[in-house]
Amino acid sequence: MKYSILFIFSIASQFLFSQARESSSRETAINQIAIDNKTSLLLKLGAGIPNSDFGDSDLNNEKSGLALPGVLFEVALDHSITESVYLSFMGRFQYNGLNEEEFIDFYRGLVPSNVTIAFESDAWRVNSFMGGLGTKTFLDDRTDFISRFMIGFSSARSPSFNAKLSDGRTSITENQESATASAFSYLIGVGINIQTNKGLSVLISADYSATTPEFSNVRFIGTNNNITVANETFSFEQEIRLINLSIGLAIPL
Repeated sequence: MKYSILFIFSIASQFLFSQARESSSRETAINQIAIDNKTSLLLKLGAGIPNSDFGDSDLNNEKSGLALPGVLFEVALDHSITESVYLSFMGRFQYNGLNEEEFIDFYRGLVPSNVTIAFESDAWRVNSFMGGLGTKTFLDDRTDFISRFMIGFSSARSPSFNAKLSDGRTSITENQESATASAFSYLIGVGINIQTNKGLSVLISADYSATTPEFSNVRFIGTNNNITVANETFSFEQEIRLINLSIGLAIPL
C-alpha cells in the first residue's frame, strides 16, 4: 500500500509539472512574440461623435457646427521603446454629415407653408496626422491597458450646401461653398489590447480629439429668380471636438 501511494503521487506530480511547463511555455511564447515584434501596423474603424459647439444644432449660435455622428478610419504604426512605453504615428480620416433637418426647420419658420424647400449639403471632413507617446499596463497574459497622447495637425474641409425655396412664382437659392484649413491638433486616448494566439491583437479604443481651423474666403451666393442678390466671402473659426470610439487590428511587422 505504501508503494502504491508513492507511485500515484509520482504520476500526479509529473502530470501537474507537465501542465505547468506547458502553461509556462505558452506564456513564454506569447511574451516572446511581443518582444520580437516591436513594430505593429494598426488598422481601425469607428465612429466620431461631435462634442461641444461642433455638435450644436442651434443656427443662432455662430460657433455651432451642426455636425452629426460620423465614421473614422485610422492607420497607425506603433513601435515599442520598452515593455511599457511606445511611440505612435497615425493618419486618420473622419467624416461627419451636416444636420440638414435643422436648416430645413429654420427656413420653414421664415416662409409661408406653400413654399417648397429643397436642401442639399456636403459633410465635414477632417484628415489628421499625429505622433506621440503611449503606455501599456499589463492586465494578464494576453491583455494590456493602453493610453496615448498625440499631437500634430489636421486638415479640415467645411461642408458646402445649397438651399432652394420656391412658391411657383418666386425662386430663391442660397449656396455656400466649402473651404479647407489646417490647424494644430491633439488627441488623448485609452483602450484595451487583446493578443490572439497568432500574434495579432484586437484593439478597442476611445479617445478625445480637438482642432480649431480658421476657414478663409468662404463664398456665399444668393439669387432671386436667377438674379444674383448676394455674392460675398467671409471667414470663420470652427472648434472641432470629437469623442471617438473604434475597434481594430494590430499586425506585427
